[in-house]
Formats: sequence, structure tokens, C-alpha cells
Amino acid sequence: EVFAPGRRPGLCAAVNLVLATLLNLLLKTLVQRPRPEGYRLVAESGFSFPSGHSMVAMAFYGLLIWMVWRYEKDALVRWLGVIGFGLVIVLVGLSRIYLGVHYASDVLAGFCASIAWLGVYTKLLAPIFLTPRDGSRDAPGEKDDSAGRKD
Repeated sequence: EVFAPGRRPGLCAAVNLVLATLLNLLLKTLVQRPRPEGYRLVAESGFSFPSGHSMVAMAFYGLLIWMVWRYEKDALVRWLGVIGFGLVIVLVGLSRIYLGVHYASDVLAGFCASIAWLGVYTKLLAPIFLTPRDGSRDAPGEKDDSAGRKD
């Protein structure tokens, strides 16, 4: 319960990773873009688009960012979490380009696909895992104003 309340935040993250990985495999199969030719520090096989490492980094750390932003009460901790996890995401993407195993567009597509995925996941599936044990739906510090607001 460090990042989020509820019954199973760890399972929430694991399911997110499995589904994001399956989405990546589907996109790679549909696009079938070959990897960059020439300069490479690491030998990789398989298709290039979208970058799987970038997608997984954005899916995993992006979910942690969402959890911290939504559930952490302390503003400093919230901002440090967002900046720290965001930096990890950016560095993973840059490393894939530096190693010569992806084009920049592969990395950006991986980020974009995972951001879109996270939009769906955090709206539809994450609430199932993160419903607090007391049954309330609110994040700590949020007021229940559901009478005037639709999610």
C-alpha cells in the first residue's frame, strides 16, 4: 500500500504489464518494421516498431506515476515520484536509441501506445484492484462530490 490503497496494487501492476506486453506483440506483428541497419552496440532480433522496452517502461512507471499522483497526500513526495519515475521512462527510451536497436519513432510510438493504454487501464481495470478495503471509492484527501460530478 505504498503507492495505492486497495486489495491488490501489486496485482494491478502485474496485470497492466502483461496486457501492455501483449499489446506490444500485437503491434509489432501488425507493423513488422525491421530494426535499424548499421551502428548497434547491442544485437537485437525481432521487429522494431514499437519499442517494447519503451512501452513497458511507460506502462509500468506510468502506472506508478498515476498511483502516486492520485493517492499520495504529501505534495513533495508526489512531485518527486512523478519526476523520478518520469526520468526513468525517458532514460529507457533514450537508451534504446543510443544502443542503435530502435529508431526514435519506435520509442515515441511505444510511449504513445502505452499512454493510450494507461488511459483505458486506469479508467476500467485499475479501480477493480485499487478499491480501498473499506469499500470507499475516493482517494485519500478527495471528497465525495459524486452528486455533482460524473467520472
